[in-house]
Amino acid sequence: MAAVGPWGSADMGRTALLAIGPVRLLVSERRGFGGADPETYRRFGVDPAQAQIIVVKMYFNFQDLRSLMKGSVMADCPGLSTWDLRRFDWRRAPRPLFPLDELPEWHAGAGG
Repeated sequence: MAAVGPWGSADMGRTALLAIGPVRLLVSERRGFGGADPETYRRFGVDPAQAQIIVVKMYFNFQDLRSLMKGSVMADCPGLSTWDLRRFDWRRAPRPLFPLDELPEWHAGAGG
């Protein structure tokens, strides 16, 4: 299936909508941004505006769902990346480095 949105299109590969009681789970074999596009759900006959909750497995690209949101909860789950930069190994990064380290007071143009 091709997901199409304002960001362009993405081939999601084989895609299925699973029904588990009242829960609808959209799964695809390829990575992409289709899960953040309301039109992707509509193509499977699901109106995301009628959902009590929408869970998207990405924290950075859910702007297309914003008009449907009353709020959001961010969860930092194990995986390829994280929003918590302290979890990465920064062996070669110059220190101090914000936001990893506490920085002394800084002013623009202070030099050095």
